[in-house]
Amino acid sequence: MTSPPPTAIETPRRARPARRFHLPSLSALVVILFLLALIHWPRHAHFFQAAQPWHAPAFSLLAATLTLFGLFQLATRTANRRVAWATVVVTALYPVFYEASAAPDARADVATTALVIWGLCFYLPARPAGLEARETQETGGGLWRRLASVVAFALAGLLKETALVVPSALIIWEASRRGRRGLRRAPLVALAFVPALVGALSSWHTGEGASGSASSLSTLLRAPDLWQVLDACGVRAWQGFGHAGLYLLTVAMLLLTCFVKPVSDPSGERGRIDVQVQLSFLIIALGYIVLLSLSSSEAGAGDAREMLPVVLLLILVSVSTVWRRVRYWSALLFAICAAFVLL
Repeated sequence: MTSPPPTAIETPRRARPARRFHLPSLSALVVILFLLALIHWPRHAHFFQAAQPWHAPAFSLLAATLTLFGLFQLATRTANRRVAWATVVVTALYPVFYEASAAPDARADVATTALVIWGLCFYLPARPAGLEARETQETGGGLWRRLASVVAFALAGLLKETALVVPSALIIWEASRRGRRGLRRAPLVALAFVPALVGALSSWHTGEGASGSASSLSTLLRAPDLWQVLDACGVRAWQGFGHAGLYLLTVAMLLLTCFVKPVSDPSGERGRIDVQVQLSFLIIALGYIVLLSLSSSEAGAGDAREMLPVVLLLILVSVSTVWRRVRYWSALLFAICAAFVLL
């Protein structure tokens, strides 16, 4: 009796990697444009103080578009495309962002927010892989992303000194999750402080920064009153988590996190933004609240538009939580967006 011929062992096909927003040529172009902006900064810094009438709406619209596009990329990188689209829609309908994108005097705030979001998009690891796995999977992509993030944070610090909270928070975040290994990135991230310090020294005699407001760094050198700082902290926390109907999204996120289990689809339980990434968002938010409270304790509470980076990160985490724990999540977000418009 003859034995049957051996069958060929079928090797499983290797899954094609998902497309990532990884365009080295585009990043090189962005870096070149940023360097040109740094070179010509002293000549055109007055643009952020008194732009021509036709300049202001065009720049505000461009900055708002770049902010939403960067937020979409950040949400796609940390969550998924459904969360990304919903985050962009909720952000566009949020009254503070809508008014800032249409106000000529808020172009520095919107531009700073765009640079901060793009810097985080370049810096933070992608989901679901952790940082170490991400670094081993990407060949040559990690370095250019970190360099692009440093350039973005540096330009954000030139526009608003308070944006330097973000690289500072990332250094603390890296140290808290990786110890001494995380501090290896500190010198690279610290390069973002150099242009802002140069700009602060150049505006030291006038007391005004590139955005036309009083310099936050010079204000921090004064001795603030403790009660004024605490009062400003409360106002800043409200601006970041509850202003203009944002409390609806914040309360929904907290209640869902505490009392509702994640939804299980046929493919499994819906994912979430990595806890470490959410921790970095929290550190950034606390840094903004403390620094803005110190810098505005003497001049009043300040404008809510200065908290836009924190607001956008909160919207991203909240939308991700709603998507993860509510089966009909789009209906809940539609109701919250309707409240944004009607309130």
